[in-house]
Amino acid sequence: MKKIVNLITFLALAAMGLAGCQEKEQAAGENTLEVTPDKITFASKNNEDVIIKVTTDAPDWDYSADGWINAVKDGDNLIVNVPNNMEYDERTGKILFTAGTARSVRVDITQEARIVSSLELSQETVEADPAGGQFEITVTSAEEWRVQGQSDWCTLSPLEGVTGDKIHVDVSANDGEELRSAVFNVISGTVTKQITVISNPEPFIELVSPETGEQSLDYNGGDFTVLLRTNLSSENISSQLEGGDGWISAEAGSGSGKNVAYKIHVTANNTYLSRQASMTFSAEGVESVRVTISQSKRNVLRVLEPSSGACELSTDAATIQVIISTNLYPELYVSSPSWINIAGDPELVDESADGLSQYKYTFNVSEASGSRTGSIVFKYEQFEASVKVTQTSGDAVTAVIPDEAFRQYLYSNGYIISADNETVELTADGLSATSFDFSYNTKIRSLEGIGAFAELTSLNLSNCNVITVVDISSLKKVKELIMGNCGYTEQIVLGDNPVTSLSYGWYTSVYAQKVTISGSKLESLDVSDLYNSYDDWTELDVTGCPALRSINSQRRTALTIYVTEAQKLQISNTGNGVLTVR
Repeated sequence: MKKIVNLITFLALAAMGLAGCQEKEQAAGENTLEVTPDKITFASKNNEDVIIKVTTDAPDWDYSADGWINAVKDGDNLIVNVPNNMEYDERTGKILFTAGTARSVRVDITQEARIVSSLELSQETVEADPAGGQFEITVTSAEEWRVQGQSDWCTLSPLEGVTGDKIHVDVSANDGEELRSAVFNVISGTVTKQITVISNPEPFIELVSPETGEQSLDYNGGDFTVLLRTNLSSENISSQLEGGDGWISAEAGSGSGKNVAYKIHVTANNTYLSRQASMTFSAEGVESVRVTISQSKRNVLRVLEPSSGACELSTDAATIQVIISTNLYPELYVSSPSWINIAGDPELVDESADGLSQYKYTFNVSEASGSRTGSIVFKYEQFEASVKVTQTSGDAVTAVIPDEAFRQYLYSNGYIISADNETVELTADGLSATSFDFSYNTKIRSLEGIGAFAELTSLNLSNCNVITVVDISSLKKVKELIMGNCGYTEQIVLGDNPVTSLSYGWYTSVYAQKVTISGSKLESLDVSDLYNSYDDWTELDVTGCPALRSINSQRRTALTIYVTEAQKLQISNTGNGVLTVR
């Protein structure tokens, strides 16, 4: 047993000795491997390639690298680089080289953390005057920077650089009316800042409204707008009022860019003098514009004496005086009938500081042969005042004229003293009047009272289409009666007036069914009409016309014409009317 143990021990020691000899033989035949550099540190970004030189006696060598490390084998070299580090922490890695039996060699790779971007500009706004100019901006940054943007009137250079470099800004002249601006971006890492370049135009102010630079208002006042075309904002324009204190106010200008508006308010002018003011709009370095504001006076024209506005006189020659209060002298126009004449220039009686004055006028009134009335009229444009002058005869002739429109016609022509009452007094002109022209007086309905105008020889009633009865039998001298377009007249009474010829219904639609015409002197009657399609007229009675010799009765609808037995024998009827004895 002891022998067996000793044998085992010997064999074990022999084996150990054999193994040690073999290990010493392997170390002695090992390949060599040398790598330089043995460590590399990269910047966070934009790195250049690094060459690792490999020296070995092995027939070949190889490597393994962490996944974020880029490596390319090139002969005895390994070309190494890393991508930009997008993290804000440092990162480390390794490349492990092997060659034959040589022990592996490790190269440690370190990459710096991502740089925290920062960017500062010495100025972010460049403002140039109309002439343009050159400017510099200093850039302070943690990384490289670049410029983005372009403009046809502004250039920046250089377009990239590093901290401490300057950006040169060149702005060309601004020959236009508008402000120009351009924006450029400066980018460094993750930071972007803007450079705003402003090119100011030559400032100007032009008046658009009122176009003439003058604004006129009546005494009531009111509002108007001053409109300026400008490239300035309203805050840069000042306005100054001259002469309008207390009666002109202006709201602050509003708008900018192209138009600035000012609303102007003018109060009512309660004085009797016109007034004027001006507003000047200006800005630094700009030619000012001016608006003149004129307001008319409050015009007054009234008669003070006679206070009643009327003078009652006999028919004897007389002198009258009229005092007026006005601010319109000497522009006044004074008119009067031929029998009232102004006697020289008026006398200034009183003059007040507010522009209202009193003037005394003297007029000579000539002797009258009968009653008459007329007016002295003071007038300027739409302003008018008058004094009624009446000369009354002791032998006054009166008439009753119920129709108001008839009275107004007589009064407006100076044929009666007044139209206020139905009983009127005729003037000398009325007593001698020979013709009345009522044409187109569509309000006259009655001629009652016309007999007082005994000298009448002619009457024109054309288009008096509401008068139903025309009775002039109270007159004796009328030779002519004109009655065109009197379609509602039912009765015409000529009496003994020397009217020998009469036309009625020519070019007229007659709306009366029955018409009666009488007159002792009437010889010829024309009632024809072929042109009006509408007619109510069916009967004509001329039995009161004993001297009638001819009738033209041709109408669209045949008339029944009533005559006496004697008339039927003597009347020549031309037309489709039927003579019928009544």
